[in-house]
Amino acid sequence: LNSSDPDSVFRWVNSDRGLPEPGDDFLGFKLIEELGKGAFGRVYLAEQGDLAGRPVAVKVACDLVGESRTLAQLQHTHI
Repeated sequence: LNSSDPDSVFRWVNSDRGLPEPGDDFLGFKLIEELGKGAFGRVYLAEQGDLAGRPVAVKVACDLVGESRTLAQLQHTHI
């Protein structure tokens, strides 16, 4: 899994492995537990290794283009 390659997540999700599981390392995040899931993705509690292991929520979705672009436009102090 290559964090500098945008297609890397798409290949991971669409491989035989499917979506990552708690305990996996995923793009620099250690996935601790699954917080929720839907039809196209999952949300995990994770630790971000690059920032001293701080807790973060990470969403991994099959639709990398549409939803990711929409979410990237959100402006809120709690996101």
